[in-house]
Amino acid sequence: MTKIKDLKKDINDTLGEVITSALIWQSQNAGKSADTDALVDETIEVFDILIAKLNDRNERSTKGHFAKIRQELNEAEERLMAKIAALS
Repeated sequence: MTKIKDLKKDINDTLGEVITSALIWQSQNAGKSADTDALVDETIEVFDILIAKLNDRNERSTKGHFAKIRQELNEAEERLMAKIAALS
């Protein structure tokens, strides 16, 4: 069983890597900060949504709740990293 603490850390680390990648891309491509700013804002929104779902005590008893959150995290990471790759 996944611990809430571990899942929160995974969410933070994964989305932190996405933000770091966006900021690295921005530093290498001056003049395109609006694109990366929007991407960082979207990443923060995803973070807020996933943490809210994780902290929802009504859903926590549902079987597979944490697995669904982890799947959403993986999908969001893939989608956001694809957007970073498409910025070029």
